[in-house]
Amino acid sequence: MLFLTDKVVNLKAWQFYLGNSIFTFLVGLILVVLSKILGIFNVSLPKFAKQLERFESQNNNAFVMFYAPWCGHCKMAKPKLESCLGGIAVDHKEYKKGNFRKHNGKTAIVMVNGDEEGSLAKKYDVEGYPTFLLLKGVKNKNTLAADKVIPYEGGRSREEIEDFIKSNE
Repeated sequence: MLFLTDKVVNLKAWQFYLGNSIFTFLVGLILVVLSKILGIFNVSLPKFAKQLERFESQNNNAFVMFYAPWCGHCKMAKPKLESCLGGIAVDHKEYKKGNFRKHNGKTAIVMVNGDEEGSLAKKYDVEGYPTFLLLKGVKNKNTLAADKVIPYEGGRSREEIEDFIKSNE
């Protein structure tokens, strides 16, 4: 119920007439204007964006496959990884751009070409291909800086990789 000058207005009736999206927009607009006029909330958009970014950066995990295009084992493992968890695996270039999905909102599957990104492979002591790592608490998409690194040394089947990712979320 919304009170306007001693009259009670039924919100459901307004929703029916205006439609859900328009009604929600109008109510939101009114609340924003009132909050600015009355000084109820003091939230700026840049501050909100930083808070949202900080919230999104929590619990970010990445299951990473370091590969080389010339490696036969990588060529066999890559399609299995790409089909994991509904096909959410992306190349590191797309991951850096933010073009990825996370399993359960926590873990992204990222494939890093070790030949092209040698400094990243060196950072994680990649000595052979393919190398699988689970990076927990990723703070930076560009460098894949993480709080904890868990090497994956299990089987190469899609099911085994999925089970490992799910058990470590």
